[in-house]
Amino acid sequence: MIYGKFIIIVLALVLNAYAQPNETEPNEAEIRKAVVRIITVYQEPDFYVPWQMKPHTKRVGSGCVISNERILTNAHAVSNQTFIQVQRSDSPKKYTARLIAIAHECDLALLTVDDKSFFKDIQPLKLGHLPFLRDKIVAYGFPIGGDKISITEGIVSRIEQQRYYHSNEDFLAVQVDAAINPGNSGGPVIQNGKISGLAFQGWAAIADNIGYIIPAPIIEHFLKDVEDKKYDGFPYLSIQWQDMENESLRSFYQMKPDQTGVLVNRVVYNSSAWNNLEEGDIILSIDNYPIANDGTVEFRKEERLDFTCLIQKHFLEEKICMQILRKGEALSLSFPLKKQVLLVEGPLYETHPTYYILGGLVFIPLTQNYLETWGNNWGTEAPSGLLYYHYNNFPSKERKEIVVLQMVLAHDINIGYHNIQSLIIRQINGQKISTLNEAIKALNENKGVFHVIETESKERIVLKTQGLKEVATEILKRYQIPSDRSKDLLNLP
Repeated sequence: MIYGKFIIIVLALVLNAYAQPNETEPNEAEIRKAVVRIITVYQEPDFYVPWQMKPHTKRVGSGCVISNERILTNAHAVSNQTFIQVQRSDSPKKYTARLIAIAHECDLALLTVDDKSFFKDIQPLKLGHLPFLRDKIVAYGFPIGGDKISITEGIVSRIEQQRYYHSNEDFLAVQVDAAINPGNSGGPVIQNGKISGLAFQGWAAIADNIGYIIPAPIIEHFLKDVEDKKYDGFPYLSIQWQDMENESLRSFYQMKPDQTGVLVNRVVYNSSAWNNLEEGDIILSIDNYPIANDGTVEFRKEERLDFTCLIQKHFLEEKICMQILRKGEALSLSFPLKKQVLLVEGPLYETHPTYYILGGLVFIPLTQNYLETWGNNWGTEAPSGLLYYHYNNFPSKERKEIVVLQMVLAHDINIGYHNIQSLIIRQINGQKISTLNEAIKALNENKGVFHVIETESKERIVLKTQGLKEVATEILKRYQIPSDRSKDLLNLP
């Protein structure tokens, strides 16, 4: 009998060994060796003078080696790059690196080094899990103040949806009290020998001991997305919603006492929710997660997040399932998820500004980058007329883009309009304008004597059509502009 028990125990141990391989945690020396310094030379386009580039400059960040000879870092550490070098923590030698994937919305990027000697004797770091509150973590990186690796310890103090400064979008983030300073960006935050997140932003200027990391679930989503060598992005539901904590509001929308959820106030045109959800719908649950009246869901025991975290678990074109209340009737819906749809794009990276010039009038689409030319506080110092559309960033059938008459390049042909700046175009030659392409078409197809351009504030700019083509070359030469349009518009007539 004892012999039989012995056989059973040994067999169980053998099977368990196969089911759960014994992974050896890397020691601190091995972790340090996998942490790299990233030196990026970058050049940003000038969205105020859209045919020009700003001067080259340099930034320093951090990263870490992961599987398949890849280096994981932040997108903002390498955005608009023209040249990247990486340096191991145990060597003075710098290696030329190459960008292989970048995701600006979640602030993540992958690099590699073609010289394989760079990866010699480095044990790639593995991805861990989302930590819990009060868990201990260790942050590695190359912050300002020196060239050597820095190691700081801390604890997890908050887990929530948080604004990512690089993209101005909300994603899952983990707040830690470990020091996160410029240069730390992209450095791994380690728990139990694995990456629990990447350092990416902090509030050192206004608060002490508040740093943020991009957690493992967001990194995992990114890595899975780029397995096909192409980044598709996160899906969005694209609605405006309101909490349902007020009893009168709940009664008005015929909610039962045991029902909870959020009210749909607006559905964005051509978005995931378009033709699926309606204004006045109550979203009760998503993927079988009940939504509370404050818009949160329980994602772990006694921990809650905004329900938008459920959308971000999915990939593009995956179907989402939800229970809704429509006019008092409970319904089940399922529909595929799409990319975010915006009226004002941006912030944009690795992208040259779009522009079109006719008679010295410079037309552009309104972007976050253009708004930020008034100051880099997310564009909040821009003219109020432009900011209205930034804050009400919802496209419609009638308006898919905001077309702006950005400036006038002074010439005899446009005298009287030289002080015009940043006017929103409503219609051209009697045609309502929804996109810049439509504006160009309305100008090029006009056979009349005059071009009549009407702004949102009812101002009118009138130019004779005759002579505009003849002065085009002269204006471009005078202002040293290479073309009357950006490269993305060269195929248009």
